[in-house]
Amino acid sequence: MKPLGFAILSFSLLILACQDMRKSDEKGTIVFSQSSSNEWLSKLDCQFIPLETNDSCLIASVSDMVFDSSRLYLIDGKSNLIFAFSLSGEFISQIGNVGSGPSEYQYPVNLHIDKTKQELIVADANTPKLVYYDLKTLKYKRQLRSDDYFTNCAWLPNGDIILASGSSYVTPKRERFYAQITDENLKRKQYICPCSFDPQYRLAIGSVFYTFQDQVYLNLPFLHSVYQINETTCEETYAIELKGFQMPDQNWLKANAEENYFAALSHSDYVSAIQCQETNRYLYTTFLVGGSKDYIAFYDKEQKSSMIYSGYDFIKETSLNGLSKVITTYNDTFVATINPDVLKEKGTTIEELAQLSQSLPAESNPILCLFTFK
Repeated sequence: MKPLGFAILSFSLLILACQDMRKSDEKGTIVFSQSSSNEWLSKLDCQFIPLETNDSCLIASVSDMVFDSSRLYLIDGKSNLIFAFSLSGEFISQIGNVGSGPSEYQYPVNLHIDKTKQELIVADANTPKLVYYDLKTLKYKRQLRSDDYFTNCAWLPNGDIILASGSSYVTPKRERFYAQITDENLKRKQYICPCSFDPQYRLAIGSVFYTFQDQVYLNLPFLHSVYQINETTCEETYAIELKGFQMPDQNWLKANAEENYFAALSHSDYVSAIQCQETNRYLYTTFLVGGSKDYIAFYDKEQKSSMIYSGYDFIKETSLNGLSKVITTYNDTFVATINPDVLKEKGTTIEELAQLSQSLPAESNPILCLFTFK
């Protein structure tokens, strides 16, 4: 399992400067500031769910996860297999298999639950296609191939699908766009998020989409804003300021477009690879500085207060050794995983977690950590 921070994926996510996205003045700028007190951490409230370990479900890391009313479904980032568990962590079944057959997938990047049709949808970036499984039986139903490659998918409330590309989508007029909206059958409806340039090397950060209250949001790695994607537009929801940290400007991005971004960033103090998740009260973001040093930040939308910790300090202060980055949200909590082997090695001062750690054998599956602030 990866520690708090970002995995560099085997394929790349395009770093693009998007222009002409609609600006909104409704919510203004959210300022994240470094905190000198532990007030936030004293309010941390965690629930721990160990995932059952057996020979049929060996999980190294979790790259995506979704929940329904009785189960959770996840992608193992190492084997690329998909598994179903009960909400209390009991293993239920493997779903499909890795391969090139109609019912199989090769590089699943996103999961989605269609509540109306009672289907689990797997977005396979390698083929590329969507694979559909019956939510009750977990058996294969159908597949839908895409005419365009994608690195991430998200689903709008009306059933339309958003595809983000590892290289920009180019129109016959040679216009470049970061993403496109398709209908439920993957037939393109329109491009969104115009791109001002196309770098030769890309920094991969995982998904740029997150869902909150059934709405889809987009945060690109070098932009200061979070955008809500509607059926035809991409509108700014939050402008983000990380106080004490510097984002690269467009001139720097364009100057380094034909160089290795990751190498350039590692010799800079710029922020990169911002990822967000959101609950009713809190906005979470994690980001890199200099290409490698990770930070975690939270913003309280009610109190309009915030905190920023380095990943190392956050784990040290919370004693959540082995904690991953936040993967998703569920029941108004943030969901991450804890590597039990790291936890056993470094220990914890959290009594419940310490007892759980002692009860688990070596090389156990991850522990889910659902957390919020009281």
